[in-house]
Amino acid sequence: METLLQIGIGVIGGLLTAGVLRFFGHVFDFVPRKLDSIGIGSSFEPFMARGPGDNYDDVLWFRIQNHSAAPLFIIRAVYIPSNKNMPIYKNAMRSQKYKKGYEVKFGPQWKEMACLLLPKDDTQSYIPLSPGYDANKFPQGKRGKLFIEYVHDGKSGLYKAEL
Repeated sequence: METLLQIGIGVIGGLLTAGVLRFFGHVFDFVPRKLDSIGIGSSFEPFMARGPGDNYDDVLWFRIQNHSAAPLFIIRAVYIPSNKNMPIYKNAMRSQKYKKGYEVKFGPQWKEMACLLLPKDDTQSYIPLSPGYDANKFPQGKRGKLFIEYVHDGKSGLYKAEL
């Protein structure tokens, strides 16, 4: 009788422990993981754009690489200049969410906000610049920040990269 009581207490204790662990595992599921499998680079490049609303010759070019084995879904990317001297083109798309930022677009004609990066894949985009910029005034690491809202491996988050 005493042995059955001990077995019963052990089973109930094990079930309670499993339930508590499962509960806290789901409660803290919202905590984002640091995204460390992404590579981001930037450079100033010549890029001729002529058309309705577009009239610029230079861009700040971005390359985003997914180094992981899981897909990376970029919901939104926003470029925020490091200072007011960055000559952003006057018709560049302002971000509605980040007031000091500019939307980075993706896709074949750079009109889509979202982008799906498959494992080991990359994508490119840009922010148009006004004429007369000096690339030497904006060295690597002093060009601003790129905010990326993403979903990766079932978790969403915000990645901030210094350019």
